Order: sequence, then structure tokens, then C-alpha cells
Amino acid sequence: MDASTGAAETQNSASRPKRTPQSCRWGQVTLFLAHPDWLCAWDSPWSCSHPAHAGPLEVTDTCTTCPDWVRQTEDQLTRAGRSH
Repeated sequence: MDASTGAAETQNSASRPKRTPQSCRWGQVTLFLAHPDWLCAWDSPWSCSHPAHAGPLEVTDTCTTCPDWVRQTEDQLTRAGRSH
């Protein structure tokens, strides 16, 4: 350890997923939704499928404070072709 930098950080953000629609169980790519929902993909590329507030996301920043945000399982990530 270098005295000028202090103690090493024991927890880093690499182990914690960012609270975004891309990593949420409820997040969906709007373009892949059924008609007519996919038509708003140009303005809202991401949508939420949670029953309490389903629909296009005008801004993805809402996911950072969403009480219903749930991390995707590894199986969901694999099926969606995304990596964490």
C-alpha cells in the first residue's frame, strides 16, 4: 500500500450492477415489443414491463431510484444475449 493513496478500496462497483433497464428483470428493448408499443422506440428505446408502471421509459435515470428494480438472473441475461 502506498501511503499517499491510503487504504485500498475493499468494495468496488464492479460487483454491484448499475440500476439500469439493461440490467433489470423488468427492462425491455422497446423495439422488440409487440405492435403498437414498438412504434415509440425512437423516442423511448427502453421500456419497463413491471405491472405497477409498465410502459416506455422517457429517461433511464428513473431506474436508479425505482423500488421495483430487480437484477436480472444469469439465465435472463443469457437468453437476452446481454452480458453483465
